[in-house]
Amino acid sequence: MSSGGARAMDIQTLPSEIARLSRTAEFWNTWRVVLAALTALVAVGLFVVQHIQLRRSRQLAALQAELSQAKDRRLQDALSERDVKIADANAVAAKANRSAADAHERTMILDGQVAEAKLALAAQQERAANAEASAADAIIKATEAEANRLKLEAALMPRSLGTTYIHDEERKLFAGTSVLVVYTPDDAEAESLARVMAKLLTDSQWKLIAVDPSTMQSVAPAHPHIMPGVSLRTKIDLTGRISPFDNPARNAARVLVEQLIEQHIRARVEAPTTGQEWPSRLPPDAVLISVGPKPQDFWTQKQMEILERTLPGGIQERLRRLAADDQWSKDLNEKELERNRLERLQIIHERRRVLEQHNPHQ
Repeated sequence: MSSGGARAMDIQTLPSEIARLSRTAEFWNTWRVVLAALTALVAVGLFVVQHIQLRRSRQLAALQAELSQAKDRRLQDALSERDVKIADANAVAAKANRSAADAHERTMILDGQVAEAKLALAAQQERAANAEASAADAIIKATEAEANRLKLEAALMPRSLGTTYIHDEERKLFAGTSVLVVYTPDDAEAESLARVMAKLLTDSQWKLIAVDPSTMQSVAPAHPHIMPGVSLRTKIDLTGRISPFDNPARNAARVLVEQLIEQHIRARVEAPTTGQEWPSRLPPDAVLISVGPKPQDFWTQKQMEILERTLPGGIQERLRRLAADDQWSKDLNEKELERNRLERLQIIHERRRVLEQHNPHQ
């Protein structure tokens, strides 16, 4: 039963298996046909492509041959043109060489001319340098001459004396001070300064005794000689009650000298003198002002020689006298001027204090 049943079942399934295999075989047969068709199509396409490729290769070879011929022709043309240009360049070079030779020859000529011009320029520069040196010497001499002229003008210019409000107030602090003004006889410039100074002192309420030339009669028993510049003298207090360097007359003289120096007038306070050197007509608390010739401090032998050659005899004599009498000291330095200024301020301050004590209601 079992074997018979198995065969019965196989017989039943065989037709379906055969049908399935038949379909499979038809499927793959269809693909074989398709692939065969595709193969034929590829073969046809390959044939066409090979034919087109062969034809294009022939065209390419023909074009390459034509291009090579064109390049050859162009190369030949270029070579021919280059040869022409080379020939032209050679001709130009030959012409340039001739021009260069001509230029070199001209350059040699120009170099010679330049060398001659340099020599001429050097000579001209040397002449110009000599001229400049001469001009510089002339300028120096002119400057020296101008300086001498200005110094001479300053030497001959009269001294001038003005006043300011401060100077007036300072002098008025010493109102009542007796003063005698003397000057060098026959010296108009000294006399003019003496009279101007006397006028200022009078305006400041000083007691002016006189304005006289310095003679034996006017200053007796003192010596009448006056040194250049302005000198102020006071008398020593022989009683010893007042210090000889700290009395009103001497302080007034010191303040007045500082005012004169501020106006560039040479002035000094001399040491207090004794009775033999003091004019008899002056009280002991007075101030003696001696106005001498205008001091000079720039005279040299060379300048005197120049002046002797250029000035009239009368002026020469006057200048020689001024130079011979010039024993005045040099200008004070800045330190000394500052010290004198501070001393003057101290004197003024002390004078005001004393006057306020004596006149408390003023």
